[in-house]
Amino acid sequence: MTLRVASDRTSTTDAGETEASPVSGRIGRSSTVASSDVSPHPAPVSAGHLWLAVFMGAILIALIGTWLVWFSAYIGRAMSQEEVRAACQHAMPDSADRCFDTVVIQRGGTRR
Repeated sequence: MTLRVASDRTSTTDAGETEASPVSGRIGRSSTVASSDVSPHPAPVSAGHLWLAVFMGAILIALIGTWLVWFSAYIGRAMSQEEVRAACQHAMPDSADRCFDTVVIQRGGTRR
């Protein structure tokens, strides 16, 4: 059994002739590939390559997990600061910045 592959928009007739499609206007080359040349099974993978892939996957997962933890902490901190700033603005509109700094320092944060 052979497979016929035609290139450049050509088709192969039953007689084995190559015809150009009306769109391309060119006659291309066709090649044949025997089905015995195509392996149904992939090449075996060595143990070293398998361990390398597992190691690289673990590192990638660790990096993504670390980034997600950092990003969630960053978002949580930003939302907390927004709530404190809104509460300070409501309670002490004239000195909201001083109130915010005091609350942040009391919670163990650093001064701006």
